[in-house]
Amino acid sequence: MNTNADDARARVRGDHARLKQLMLTVLAGSCVAQDDPSLVPRVRVTLERMRDELFAHHAYSEHVLLELLRDADAWGRVRAEALLDEQRAERAMVDAVVEDFGAYDRSFEDVAEEIAWLAAALEKDWEEEERSFLSDEALGDGPPVSIQQTDG
Repeated sequence: MNTNADDARARVRGDHARLKQLMLTVLAGSCVAQDDPSLVPRVRVTLERMRDELFAHHAYSEHVLLELLRDADAWGRVRAEALLDEQRAERAMVDAVVEDFGAYDRSFEDVAEEIAWLAAALEKDWEEEERSFLSDEALGDGPPVSIQQTDG
């Protein structure tokens, strides 16, 4: 796939916007479900949907964004590894919260606290991802560097 930096940026930012909406839905649902336990299964389904969308986002990033990062400059491979590390951490966090839904020793109030923590952590990660991995410099999409000769 030959995707340019602008297309990749638009896709990643669009994914993040969709994921934030899903996570906000999960967060709001978890608050309401604490007073209405019949809603707990709906919260879990929405969280699982958000997880699936996140994993699809990661697949896109690993297929397209990593290539752009690696080819951008001398630091590209380092940035690509950092992105992979961040995505592994995100998957682990989401999987842990989903798994806690099925834990018999966890109250839903505990899971709701984890959901609130997860929402804040993911938002922070996505903001950092956009700053660190979508910049012109990171994607090798900046203006050409002009080197001016100052002597003979």
